[in-house]
Amino acid sequence: MKKSYKVRSERLEDYHAIAEVNAAAFDYSYGMGESTLISVLRSRGSFDPELSLVAEADGGIAGH
Repeated sequence: MKKSYKVRSERLEDYHAIAEVNAAAFDYSYGMGESTLISVLRSRGSFDPELSLVAEADGGIAGH
């Protein structure tokens, strides 16, 4: 069965799932470097949350 994906801007409630996706994708150090980097980028004044996208599948976050 082919999965259907929806791409949309991230939301605050997605942050934990995004960290889990990054930890799975970047196996070394449990993805902590990427999670920290994403947090730093979100705190910058130039950060545009509409450009931080997630892929949603089966009601969960499948990509970032």
